Amino acid sequence: MKSLKKILKRHKELKLNLARVAEIEQAMTQHLGVSVRLKPAAGKAGQDQIYRAFNGREAFAMVRVENRNRELPGGPAKWSFRQRLDLAQRLEAEWRAYEKLSAIALAPQPLWRNDVAMACSLIVAERGAKRFIGVGQDFWMLAEMVFSGVQKMHDCDITHMDLNLGNVLIDEKAGRLSFIDFEFTAADWVSPAQQRICDYFILINEFCRKRRGGNVMLGEPEKMAELLLRYLREEDRKAALGKLFPQFERLSREEGLREQLRTVFPGLDKV
Repeated sequence: MKSLKKILKRHKELKLNLARVAEIEQAMTQHLGVSVRLKPAAGKAGQDQIYRAFNGREAFAMVRVENRNRELPGGPAKWSFRQRLDLAQRLEAEWRAYEKLSAIALAPQPLWRNDVAMACSLIVAERGAKRFIGVGQDFWMLAEMVFSGVQKMHDCDITHMDLNLGNVLIDEKAGRLSFIDFEFTAADWVSPAQQRICDYFILINEFCRKRRGGNVMLGEPEKMAELLLRYLREEDRKAALGKLFPQFERLSREEGLREQLRTVFPGLDKV
């Protein structure tokens, strides 16, 4: 349950954004040719405020609006292999990713943007962070679905760099998943092959958590190695991991998993 302090803070942030939201509603109405009204989406605010766009009673889009009233947390980044994009870079990166990936049904369709906001089509699906909780033996089917999508994303020359399960939308009935929230880029020292490996490692790092299927995966780590061999590019297996792998603490401390990863990445013998 949210504390009263957090509720009041979010209410204040939304109130301060009212004038900007009105401008965005007008701009989207003119661009799309339909009447648009924005309503705050459920969930906590972060770097941006997220709204649902309605035409009458029907929600048809999600709108990301710069949260000018929220300071980003200071201190060093969690992982040195990536860096957070500024607003202009973030909107450009997300628009470019959505343009490419929506063409193969792997992302929302970009609809409109200006210098502080962006709208994309609404996808009704479950976040991977929720779907993988207590997943049981469905774990391997879902993991393969996600890895297959990652491979297709990489084939479009797109890497995510923040591919936690909260940024994966899963629609099992339609057999579809979507990648969202492209807010990071790789550090200068990270090669394209290392970027692609990071996308897989971030996911596997999450899978190590018991509530996200860790008991299943860590009980059969050889199956994770098989998935990587199936979807990872052959040339990526040769990438240098000495500076990269130790940053994934969960992967590093699970010896059974680490042994299986060595069968995929020969360079891990030197780490």
